[in-house]
Amino acid sequence: MANKATFHPYGITLNLPDGDVILNAGSNMTIFPQGKLITFAAQIPTNLVINGLTAWQPPMMADSVAIANSVYFSTTNNKLSYKDSSNAVHALY
Repeated sequence: MANKATFHPYGITLNLPDGDVILNAGSNMTIFPQGKLITFAAQIPTNLVINGLTAWQPPMMADSVAIANSVYFSTTNNKLSYKDSSNAVHALY
């Protein structure tokens, strides 16, 4: 099986049928390989997410696809939710 992605400390190359896609890490941003997935991490500047003018919008997903220890808007229950380390889902309001 051909390698579908090549990891480098400052980016990753995805080998797709229509051509390669190169994702580069920028300042304050890192890319980590995690098995068959990659994780992007970035330092968020102060007041960027919730600054009194722009509300944070959590990701929307079904409870079944949410990962443990995450906050998201549950499309299963139509509520802001937290999925704990044992995969139990808790509504936050």
